[in-house]
Amino acid sequence: MFADIFERDVLSFIQREWVTISVISTIGEAEPMLKSHLLICLNLGVVPEQLKEFTEIINNDLDTPQALAFIWDMLKKEISDSTKYALLLEADKIFDLGFNNIKEDDIPQEIIDIANQRLDYRAKKDWAMSDKLRDQAKTKGYLIEDTTESFKISKI
Repeated sequence: MFADIFERDVLSFIQREWVTISVISTIGEAEPMLKSHLLICLNLGVVPEQLKEFTEIINNDLDTPQALAFIWDMLKKEISDSTKYALLLEADKIFDLGFNNIKEDDIPQEIIDIANQRLDYRAKKDWAMSDKLRDQAKTKGYLIEDTTESFKISKI
């Protein structure tokens, strides 16, 4: 069984270890093997608190609501958006939540050009022209929001 898990590249290394730990935990009387896989998780970047919480959840007959609550708590932590996104994609592989089906809006080049022009006007502190361009994008169905370094475009 373990060979099948590790020879395929459907799961990430961390996911493979989570599965292995889950199985070893249910087998029982395999403490040395369990410890070695827990150490592998630590070497892959899982922090001890995560390991402890995961094993507590798994030992509770794979308490899915608790596992989802754990993911939600991780999303609230002060970690980068890319790490949060990666966490959601990992959870999606396990729980099939549909996060991998989320698609970004295709923003037309015209709207991107308007946003870039607006950014230039903002740098020049020409607020009137900046507002005019934002309104122009809005009439075309797009919202341009300012960020600390650039802008964010979303479909209205």
